Amino acid sequence: MTGFGIGAALAGSHPIVDIVFLDFTLEAMGEIVQQASTIHYISNGRFKVPFMLRAAVAVFAAPAPIIPIPFGLSLLISRA
Repeated sequence: MTGFGIGAALAGSHPIVDIVFLDFTLEAMGEIVQQASTIHYISNGRFKVPFMLRAAVAVFAAPAPIIPIPFGLSLLISRA
């Protein structure tokens, strides 16, 4: 979904990418950093990538298989 938003932004529209939980933004960071910012940087600012990323921050209930954890806490968890 984020890649689709970046492509739409390069085509001239101003998309709003809606991610259900803030925890899933880590999955989208590759597309945000490696595509959107790199295209803008490599083109020396000629290509603009105007898109908005929207995500829910405070979720109090979740479906059973998905257990959201705070975004900052997910950065602190070390997995061996």
